[in-house]
Amino acid sequence: MSEENGSIKFADLPDATKILPQKSAAYVKQLLEEAAALEEAIDASQEQLEAIKVELEVMQADQPGLRVGKLAFVSRMSLGRKTLDKVLLMENGVTKAQLDAGHKTGKPFVSRTFKNMEKK
Repeated sequence: MSEENGSIKFADLPDATKILPQKSAAYVKQLLEEAAALEEAIDASQEQLEAIKVELEVMQADQPGLRVGKLAFVSRMSLGRKTLDKVLLMENGVTKAQLDAGHKTGKPFVSRTFKNMEKK
């Protein structure tokens, strides 16, 4: 696992077939192909689910929601959440030093990214 901040150039990553033993490289290939197939199926399912939700929203009309047995659907509009704006703070007298003093570093975390470079 690498530790770094910033963006990754996926095309610049080392080719597993050139740096791993043949058996390990074949396993990596199998896993990556399986991940690609799963990602494609998930994307298609997400698109289908979103289309169904749009249809249900139309059917809901002015009702608080819809239910059939244990299956239910609710569509509702929410107001945007309030956020703290650094520019507005500075415009209202907060200094950059005060802003910097108010920051803290969060806990480390792992990011696992699969990327199919053939897709946009």
